[in-house]
Amino acid sequence: MDERERLQSGEAQGWAEILDLVDRLTPTEQERPGLAAEGWSVKELLWHLRCWTEEAARQLGRVRTGTYGAQDWDTDGLNARFLEEARGMDLATVRRELERSRARLLAEWAWVTELSAPVVEWFGESGREHYAEHLKDLRVWVEKMAPGRALELGARRAAKLAAEDAAWRELNELVASLPPARLAEPGVTPAGWTVKDTMWHVAAWSADCVRSFERMGAGTFEAEWQSDEETEEMNHRWFEESQGLDLDTVKAEWFSARTKMVECFGTLEELTPVAEEWFDESSTVHYEKHLIDLRPWAGRSP
Repeated sequence: MDERERLQSGEAQGWAEILDLVDRLTPTEQERPGLAAEGWSVKELLWHLRCWTEEAARQLGRVRTGTYGAQDWDTDGLNARFLEEARGMDLATVRRELERSRARLLAEWAWVTELSAPVVEWFGESGREHYAEHLKDLRVWVEKMAPGRALELGARRAAKLAAEDAAWRELNELVASLPPARLAEPGVTPAGWTVKDTMWHVAAWSADCVRSFERMGAGTFEAEWQSDEETEEMNHRWFEESQGLDLDTVKAEWFSARTKMVECFGTLEELTPVAEEWFDESSTVHYEKHLIDLRPWAGRSP
């Protein structure tokens, strides 16, 4: 396993354990103070994780755009502010925003081409290392509150669907804000895609996710991620398909494929780690990857 794989695997394992522990608690238990010496609630811990994950995504974005600069951080002051913010928020919002900030971090991580010191520091310390820092106290708290209790997968599914919906709304509203002529202008991505090409690409991956969920339901799914070369080949094929399609056809599939994907995930009988990862990577994380390009594109003068 190379350094990139080690960092990514460590983050994924820590994230999964955090969610597994949290999802053994009822909403009331997640808001009860007493976690660790600070006396935080689990809700406050989740917002704390969300804020540092969001900052890590922001810093990786600055590395990507060449605007990164080292700075001094008032960590204690920021943590105190995050704690105050969390106390005025509802649990569902905290969980949705945590899911989405983690998706933003993974989206920025996907564009990393060099494991520079700032990249390793921000991704490692705000992901795997930060989770590990809080896992010991969280394990003790959950064992005290809910010894032997099974996971609450309904709440877990709802949080992921809420994060997907929030990211989709931003993505769709951004696309809808552009006149048709701008949807056909190349240059959205470094490869020269248009907004229409991006829409077809996102829809194609959503449709592929639906087929994967159908195979999971039928017991014929094999959990093997494609190689980078195979992924690029599919992306190129869908790019070429987009060239011959009119905007109305692309728009119809843009909405239809996403709707089917959400419905399939929402009705899966078994919410396995593979199903969760497949949904995250095909929806929230995928949207965030393309929002990285589309946000500045939409703000650019025609």
